Amino acid sequence: MLVSRILMSPPVNRWLSVRFNLVSAAIVGATGLVCLVTPRITASFAGFALAFASTITGDLLFMVSNVILFEFLECKKKSGSTICWPGTINGS
Repeated sequence: MLVSRILMSPPVNRWLSVRFNLVSAAIVGATGLVCLVTPRITASFAGFALAFASTITGDLLFMVSNVILFEFLECKKKSGSTICWPGTINGS
């Protein structure tokens, strides 16, 4: 399928992966810093917060992939073409 070839191409995956891993590292780092600085946070809550924060990368990548797929399918439905680029629907 064309959509899976576009979404799973190595350059696109590498580009998204690097950026989402940087965002995820920043979120996990900020969460860890908050857990260290706040004295009321217990070890179990800190572990839960860090585990939850580390799943952000996969969630973001899944969300972006679904948005791209939805936009491609909408473009394909409206234009009837298998090649859909932003701004190609209805001559815009």
